[in-house]
Amino acid sequence: MIKKETLQKHIDNNLSFRLIAQEENCSIRKIQYWMEKYNLKTNLPQSNRGNITNSVPTTSLTLNCYKCNKKIRRIQSEIRASKSGKHFCSRSCAASINNLGSCRNPRVEKTCNKCSKLYYRSSGHKSPLLCEVCSAAVKDKSEAIKNSSLRDYQVKGKHPSWKNAAIRNFARSWNKDLKGLPCQNCGYSKHIEFCHIKAISSFEKTALLKEVNSPDNILVLCRNCHWEFDNQELEEKDIPLRPTL
Repeated sequence: MIKKETLQKHIDNNLSFRLIAQEENCSIRKIQYWMEKYNLKTNLPQSNRGNITNSVPTTSLTLNCYKCNKKIRRIQSEIRASKSGKHFCSRSCAASINNLGSCRNPRVEKTCNKCSKLYYRSSGHKSPLLCEVCSAAVKDKSEAIKNSSLRDYQVKGKHPSWKNAAIRNFARSWNKDLKGLPCQNCGYSKHIEFCHIKAISSFEKTALLKEVNSPDNILVLCRNCHWEFDNQELEEKDIPLRPTL
């Protein structure tokens, strides 16, 4: 909205529609609208009122881009409209200056799934579920499990018969880098399984879990080849070595 007193002041100074629009940093159509609304008329002849076909030429100045020092031209209304007094040749230059010190991805406060404490993810701690303390405790627990023997390891709250199933789950968890490989025998890649070369039951009770689930004791096979290997239809010497990652 443009006040009537403001327009009247511009009329008394014999400004055209174009110059009034520049002063108010708006379009000529808007000036015409409010002039008709307030029933105001300019003191200029019809040809000099600053309509679209017969307007007073706009003067422009040559400036330097604040970032790259490139020559640019800006009209006076654009110069006055700039709050910072900085002018740029492109959005790229403007963003490189105006975004300094701003964070595009601010830190998001998260709740730890284990201890319910609030925490922030940082460059050294990326877990989306656990705080740094709980995450470190889980890693320590994982290392403790890897260094446990078959005799000492027990599945909490489960019958001892669950032990081998839990060890197989650890094999999948500890060898995630092998999941993207195809079957070593036939090359099928849509579904693969981890097969222990030496069966879990064949190890001594003093063997550590990290030895049982070592990548050297793992074959990447599809379901059919896995069955054939477990049933002595396929021998280890007939299976090609898997590619190195």
